[in-house]
Amino acid sequence: MSSAVDLHVLYRIGNTPILEYPFPHILVRDVFPEDFYRELRANLPEQGNLKSLGQIGRIQGGDYPARLVMPLTRESIAPLPPAKRAFWESIAISDIAVQAEAVAKRIAGKSPRPPVDEPA
Repeated sequence: MSSAVDLHVLYRIGNTPILEYPFPHILVRDVFPEDFYRELRANLPEQGNLKSLGQIGRIQGGDYPARLVMPLTRESIAPLPPAKRAFWESIAISDIAVQAEAVAKRIAGKSPRPPVDEPA
């Protein structure tokens, strides 16, 4: 991923307010520049290259077979066709993952609003 894309993503995330209700979260619109988003969609891996959240140990106590991901690891990227592999390798070495983790910690640091009592 180019530094221009990195900067765009960081700018969009950094300037998105934290929404407090019903729990702290952010909704980032147009997180990627349009041309990069088109390239990302053109390089989506085939379903056979994806794994469920349970398969990669992201959840415990069950699985969500419809929620598939591709970890950005050498092992996951290696079987992709060369052009797609090059695209995903460039994503994997990007600083965005580190920045996204910082944003997640920023959101996690916000305490959720106390429950609102229902009117009598």
